[in-house]
Amino acid sequence: MHRALARRGTGLFLGRPAPWWSVIGVILLLLSLIAALLPLAPVVNGPGLSTVGGQAFLVGLAALYALAEIFVLHIQVNREAQTLALSEIPLVLALTFATPGQLVGGVVLGSATAYVLHRRQRGLKLAYNLSLKTADAIVSLVVFDLVLGDGATLTPRWMLACYVAVAAAALMDGLATQVVIGLHERSLSVQSMLRDVAIYPSLALAVATLAVVVAYA
Repeated sequence: MHRALARRGTGLFLGRPAPWWSVIGVILLLLSLIAALLPLAPVVNGPGLSTVGGQAFLVGLAALYALAEIFVLHIQVNREAQTLALSEIPLVLALTFATPGQLVGGVVLGSATAYVLHRRQRGLKLAYNLSLKTADAIVSLVVFDLVLGDGATLTPRWMLACYVAVAAAALMDGLATQVVIGLHERSLSVQSMLRDVAIYPSLALAVATLAVVVAYA
């Protein structure tokens, strides 16, 4: 669940300049995490991107991710403005029905489309958000595969795997976002950061429940 980097109405990349080194540092950490987890990611099982059906599924999944990033909810959490994207819905559907390549490709293509064409993001902000979304996809894949194992889809174990994967990605989202915000404001408090990060999984799991219902339908 991606949230806009905003606090008290002032965006991270708006107002006074953010320390570029802090954003680049978090991007490098995210890329390192992606590289470390890639060997653990599940192999393709099913129609891949080389088939017409696989490519069509990828485009459809990317469209769902783009819509999730465009039509967002604006909420207040602890007197702070948060932009809530319902990306757990396509994530759960992708974990259930897509191949790993389709999931990662759909996340990156859909998110990039929304960020560039709709939100007009460029430069460091775009690089950060795409790095975070890619890391989300890889973390979700690895955690989902570890929990599900040889289990079947649309079972209690599948549901647990979906929830754990969503929660893991949300925790990473929250941690990365709060670290960048804290470094930007030069007031990085571990206690405050952990309190804010704890909100992310609860909201993400609520949205994921909608996707679980859709998958069963």
